[in-house]
Amino acid sequence: MKVWLDGKLIEDFTHAPTHGRRAPTTRLEVTFSDAKPHPIRIEYTHDAPHFGAGLTFNWKPPVAVLREQAVAVAAKSDVIVAFLGLSPEIEGEEMPVHVQGFVGGDRETIELPMVQQQLVTALAATRKPLVLVLMNGGALALENAEKKASAILEAWYPGQAGGTAIAETLFGENNPSGRLPVTFYASTKQLPTFNEYAMKNRTYRYFAGVPSYAFGYGLSYTRFQYTSGKLSTSALQAGNPITICAQVKNTGDRDGDETVEVYLIPKNIAGAPLRTLVGFEKVHLNKGEAKAIEIAITPRQLSLVASDGSRSVQPGQYELYLGGSQPSQDSGVFLPFHIEGSNAIEP
Repeated sequence: MKVWLDGKLIEDFTHAPTHGRRAPTTRLEVTFSDAKPHPIRIEYTHDAPHFGAGLTFNWKPPVAVLREQAVAVAAKSDVIVAFLGLSPEIEGEEMPVHVQGFVGGDRETIELPMVQQQLVTALAATRKPLVLVLMNGGALALENAEKKASAILEAWYPGQAGGTAIAETLFGENNPSGRLPVTFYASTKQLPTFNEYAMKNRTYRYFAGVPSYAFGYGLSYTRFQYTSGKLSTSALQAGNPITICAQVKNTGDRDGDETVEVYLIPKNIAGAPLRTLVGFEKVHLNKGEAKAIEIAITPRQLSLVASDGSRSVQPGQYELYLGGSQPSQDSGVFLPFHIEGSNAIEP
């Protein structure tokens, strides 16, 4: 690799042969103290049959300047839509990443990067409605950013049609019905250290704290109500299925899809998770419309996993919850039942 700046050669670097091993990453950083044009010329060649190779040329303007420009535009706007999050360029495996909170592509913290938190604070100071669109591959702890936002849309890494989908959702042409497939914890401090693999406080099944946004959480532009919950039996013989049903009604003023979730809640059973998603179904309801939902739960979905990895249905007291989120007293229906006997489940 050779680099010329202002007509002068400033880098002339050649890797020694690696003989099948991954070559180290070379970095060249140049800082400009003015805003004048500077001619840059790069010559790059490679012979990397085993791992491939590549070159990235990045321009990093001063953060404070970009933030000032963003705030100036926001101050003249009716609504602010701020795209935040992470990037596949820093979120991955074995990557030459030099960013606070990351080591080699692995995340050391789950907080929204500090520079983005500062941007949200500056944008919120304009007192304009603020919509956050998150683009990321994993959960984020938003901290104060979520308190400053009027709305939050989780877009993940959406692909080439993502812009259209985001716009249609923000403008109300699409009524969202998605649910979070992971827990958005309030901070890194809520997570156990990763030097052992006990499940305590890991994943929604064992997490006993209060997250910012729970696994299975999601909003709609309309509202839904659950009533008339019923089980096929309140005394289940181990090895048999059970059916849960309820009526779901769209009580809002817009048509929409509701994602119905069913959770199994063991009661005082040693080693059992706090809750487990055992079924879900998406149903379309016009405004004012009600439908009966019926979901069958199999013995495997009712089973628990022992420390040796074996799976079985165990006797005891349980509840099934049917609603549009994780179990909550504010919505959905709780239906108690008990299991008699035990039944081994084949791997």
